This record gives sequence, C-alpha cells and structure tokens, in this order.
Amino acid sequence: MSQTPFRLFNLAYPTLRLAVRNMNLMDLLRLSTTSPAAWQFVRDASIHPLHVLVRIEPSETGYVEITVHERQSLRLSIERNLEMEEYAAAPLLPPHTVEQILTAAVLVAPDSTCDWCVSVRDTLSVSPVIIRIVNYIMALFPCKVTEFHYRPEMHESLPRCLDALHIRELDVLTVRSTGQQTFPSDFLAHVLEEVIVRDKLDVMMKVAQEQQDDPINPLPFHQKKLLMDSGAWFTGEHLLSSDCERIELYETCVTFEDLNKYIKNWMDGCYEHLQLMILLGDENWHLDDEALLNGINTSEYDASRREYFNLAFYREDEDLEQFSDTSHRDLELCVDVTRADGTSATILYERQLFRFLVWGQWARLQ
Repeated sequence: MSQTPFRLFNLAYPTLRLAVRNMNLMDLLRLSTTSPAAWQFVRDASIHPLHVLVRIEPSETGYVEITVHERQSLRLSIERNLEMEEYAAAPLLPPHTVEQILTAAVLVAPDSTCDWCVSVRDTLSVSPVIIRIVNYIMALFPCKVTEFHYRPEMHESLPRCLDALHIRELDVLTVRSTGQQTFPSDFLAHVLEEVIVRDKLDVMMKVAQEQQDDPINPLPFHQKKLLMDSGAWFTGEHLLSSDCERIELYETCVTFEDLNKYIKNWMDGCYEHLQLMILLGDENWHLDDEALLNGINTSEYDASRREYFNLAFYREDEDLEQFSDTSHRDLELCVDVTRADGTSATILYERQLFRFLVWGQWARLQ
C-alpha cells in the first residue's frame, strides 16, 4: 500500500491544515485530483470561514507555508527548519522550487480576482533569491505586499529590499534583530521616510553602544499599533509625538515625568486614537507617583471594571501572561482620570509595569 503524499489535519474549527512533505509540482497537481473533497472544502471560503495552512517541505533545510485566510488572502512564509546557530550554513530554498510551489498554489487559493496578502520573512539578510521570489509572486497573482516581517543580518539590506520590491506602503512591518546585533540610531527613521506603515509597527532593535547617547530624532508614530521591544532608545520625545491606538514599550527609558506630560496632553484632547498603553521598565524603574500624577486630578478607581482587565490587557506573549490578570491581587497604583469631554481612563502600576487604558475607546467593555 503506497503512502499518501500528504497528511491532513482537521484541527480545531475553523482550521484546515495540510502538511505536504517531499512533494514536487506533479505530486501537488495530482493531489488536487485525488482529494477533490478536501480542495472543495478549501475553496468554499465564502460558506465556511476557513484558515487554511499548506506547509510544503521539499527539503530538510527549509519549508514554505502558504496560508489562505478567511478574508481570502494569501500569506507566504519562507523559513528554515534549523536552529539559529545553523542558519548560516543552510541554503535557502532554491527559487525554482518555490516557483513550482507557488504555481501550484493556485489550486488552494480562493478566487484569483480577490485581494491577496503576501508576507515574507527572511531569517538572514535579504538576498536576490527573496527578491526574485516576491517579484514572481506579484507577477503570478494580482496581489501586493501588505506585510513585511524581517529579521536582518545586515541593517542596510532592509531599505534596499523594500526599494527593490517597490514597496511604499505596508499594513504591517516587523523588524527584529537577532542575538547581539545592533542598529545605527537613525535606522528606523530612514526606513519610515521611505515606507508608510499603517496598522502595526513591531520593532526589536538594539542601538549600537557607541550611539546610545546620540539623540534620535522624534518620529511621528501614527500606526494603529506600535510595539517596541528592546526600546531603550525610545525616549519621552518619541512617546509625546506618537498618536497610536495601542502602544507597547519594553525596556524603555521613558520617565514618569514623560508619562505625566503624556497624560496631561491626553486630558487636553490630544492622542484621540489611543486605546491602551503598556510600558515595562527594567528592574530599576520604580513607581514615582508624585512625578506621575503631579498636577493631574484623579478619582477613585472604579472597581466594577476590574473583571474586564483580562480582556483589555491581553497580550499574546506567554512570558507576559502573568501581567494580564489584575483580578486577584493588589496594585501599587490604580486611579481613574477624566477629561473635559467625559472620557475616562484608568492608570495602573505594578512591578515595573505601567498601563493606561482609555475606557471611551473600549465601549464594549463598559
């Protein structure tokens, strides 16, 4: 009895996962005819809200994932299977292999006239291979690159890659350094001068030691979500110039005096898009409530809202789950503030973690 060339996982609805191993183009074409029911289920996204993941592993050193989301978009992820220290010795999947996979991907894709989303993450520096692959996608399908997830080996390669792909607007940009890699202080400014990022900017970068004392020009962050890990370079000036729906800063050098200015600006009507701000300081970042609340009128915290904090402060990172539940312990600081238009917000502080939740923006929680 011959082995089937694929494994079908019917996971928790509404996810259909196909893991395809050691399969060439003809195998994938054959799969479309031997399993018509599965592909009909995949194609019927208008009736069944599906999340379909096709993971193709043509070699032991890497894999390609093609995801069809319920919004009828395509996500492509090119990765290596190896551990971080082995990346340098592992070749990326050759272009012709990926092109074969993408050519066959039309079998699992929804109507080719719909909008497609392509997400590419290169674990090393952006190579001509990646640029060729993405250009091939854009020529093959009526799509545009809306997400870019980038783990660079050389910081110079990101602007060059974005330019080569003619990317001027993105919904999501992720830039994450690896190991002890550092960036010049003006790196992010150069990137954002060339590309508009609308929905989410997720950055984890360490500034070179010799440039840590250099001032980084404040950037007018206006993305819906701003996430900064290793954000020791992110100052109060950056915070005061940002108007985002959600701000998450970790290892930040923002002071309580900076937060005081930010809250006062909010009470004066600024930052109208803000829903939630989370700041996590280092072990030396201890509460200074006099500096934080100086000149700010506060009121007693509305305890009836506490049951909603689990949802409001939910974060996907497992290592921060301990901070999400405020239902069963005391906080070092917990007060409400209200501005002239009646919008209220809650200020909380505990264990180097500061949170500012605007309740008017969370109407469904009230």
